[in-house]
Amino acid sequence: MSTRRLAAIMFTDIVGYTAMMQENEAKGMAKAQVFRQIMETQVKAHHGELLEIRGDGSLSVFNSAVDAVACAKEIQETLREKVPLRIGIHLGDIVQKDGHIFGDAVNIASRIESMGVAGAVLVSSNVRNQIKNKPEFELNSLGRFSFKNVEEEMSVYALANKGFTIPRKDEIKGKLNPAKTRVSLQWMIGLVTLLLIGLISIFSFNKNKKESIKTEDQQLLLHDSILPNSIAILPFVNMSSEEENQYFTDGIHSELLTHLSKIGDMKVISHTSVNAFRNTEKTSPQIAKELKVANLLEGSVRRADNWVRISVQLVRADTDENLWSENYDRELNIKNIFNIQTEIAKEIASILKTTISPQQKRALEELPTSNLGAYEAFLKARQLMEIRNAESLYEAKALFEEAIDSDPNFAIAYIHLGGVHALLPFYSFDDQESHFQIAREYLNQGMAINPIWLKPTP
Repeated sequence: MSTRRLAAIMFTDIVGYTAMMQENEAKGMAKAQVFRQIMETQVKAHHGELLEIRGDGSLSVFNSAVDAVACAKEIQETLREKVPLRIGIHLGDIVQKDGHIFGDAVNIASRIESMGVAGAVLVSSNVRNQIKNKPEFELNSLGRFSFKNVEEEMSVYALANKGFTIPRKDEIKGKLNPAKTRVSLQWMIGLVTLLLIGLISIFSFNKNKKESIKTEDQQLLLHDSILPNSIAILPFVNMSSEEENQYFTDGIHSELLTHLSKIGDMKVISHTSVNAFRNTEKTSPQIAKELKVANLLEGSVRRADNWVRISVQLVRADTDENLWSENYDRELNIKNIFNIQTEIAKEIASILKTTISPQQKRALEELPTSNLGAYEAFLKARQLMEIRNAESLYEAKALFEEAIDSDPNFAIAYIHLGGVHALLPFYSFDDQESHFQIAREYLNQGMAINPIWLKPTP
């Protein structure tokens, strides 16, 4: 069961711990042991909860920002001559579940800690507002910063009591924009591969808001640089009575995009690009001009009991001419779903005069799973994966595992599960190295089962 509350989140990290261990392992371990003892004592003494602690870092939460900063101050004063430590604190809304905490506040606290240097305690403006009238805490402003994956800039302050280190401007690094996460080339290649395959942003598209095409709009296209076989598949509309079936509609849209992307001569616009036109009031020529495509595919999905209806229409962008439309009414089973997607892909290829090679034809007709339950768990997990926070990633992880339990030969589910493990260290306090190793293992499992599903989607 999860609980939501306001909390002060404190991250601590031993500066230079890896180099310390390489130089003198016994000395490094001794410092880590001292660090652990002080953390356990001081967090408890200041009414906090020590959620996680490892060799070189810890994560704690407090009900009070005052308690959190007092604890950080005491820890630094105690360890100043013994362990080089940096501390970051932020106050915000968190969700606590099964011993883990989630939420943007956790990510912000982590990024503030990463800016620090040995002997420093850094806090956000939220914390500063709670302690600014407390004479025992002296603060210096470091300025406003833009953190990676955080929309708004935030002011950061350093504890400036006697003996505390205040980072110089040239010392401030950490997880800031536009700096990129430092990952080895080997892992970066693996991570990019996983993300290309596993991450699909899903939104809804309301075609009822589409305006009629005006003469001047028709002049927006086509340019010589736009390929005649280029296409953008706009997000499908969920026509089911149950809103919870949105994941199913989104899944059909994503799988169809994957199908079309397997046709080598066809230019298919990426998920990220088409998502910008969710519920848009722009006309077909306007959308197509921005996406630089000649054709648009619109669609809807209606699911009821054991039946599904998928409706699609292919539109020539410059004239808004309906090139082709079709309704598919089928019994709801995995074979029918993929047969519909394959039929649509082949029909579009034919209309756009794109040749499908024998190898591409085999790829189109390949069933990723014959188990409908496994496929639905997969679609739900993939939708959760797009929310991009620790809680949703853990839920996605469980659903991908459920899909694999239902069908141990579901290759693409292994790939996406690897993608979840590759992302978790960036949205939680989990160990990066272990998650990356697990991600690599799942990627290899998926490849061993069926390499055909590893062609990256746009």
